[in-house]
Amino acid sequence: VEETVSKRFLPKFTRTESGMSPVKGPYTLALLKKKGVTTEDAIKFLLSRFNLHKNDIGYAGLKDKFGITSQYVTIRGNPEEFRTEKIELRKIGLTDKMMGIGELEANRFMITLHDCKNPEAGKVIGELKNRGMPNYFGAQRFGIYGNDAVGKLLVQRKFEKALDMINKQSKSRFKSLKSVEKRKLKFFINAYQ
Repeated sequence: VEETVSKRFLPKFTRTESGMSPVKGPYTLALLKKKGVTTEDAIKFLLSRFNLHKNDIGYAGLKDKFGITSQYVTIRGNPEEFRTEKIELRKIGLTDKMMGIGELEANRFMITLHDCKNPEAGKVIGELKNRGMPNYFGAQRFGIYGNDAVGKLLVQRKFEKALDMINKQSKSRFKSLKSVEKRKLKFFINAYQ
């Protein structure tokens, strides 16, 4: 999966009282490549590596753990580029905007089939080339524990039940909904929508 960043994060110049000036930050726009890691775990790794607060990194969406993914992030300051076995961070430039959920142009998917012996596969691939891929929401959006059900409880203002479900599926134990990240709560509501 490759993310296409919104052009609003790419300007080289900004309008000021004295005319046009180069964009100097305060954020770095970077490309985060990952393999075998959830977006949330990759962000936690970045927070720890650069000793940042959770509000110092912005991203537009969650990418699958089981794919090789590229997504854009904004990071407060000027972090160094790095590469590990599972995560790579490459700087694109400076921006004056913090990225938030949904602030991307598109996702581009490349699917690789290995050892495919089904004779129908060629027909299916031809059909996809002609008609395109349907917009599908599945387990990634709804989760195996029912992210949409949590979202429904939040909308219905059944906060205790929602918190119980969040704690059942989370590695963390939250004492109240106020301690759950706002973007995570929005994700549940979006799954319900």
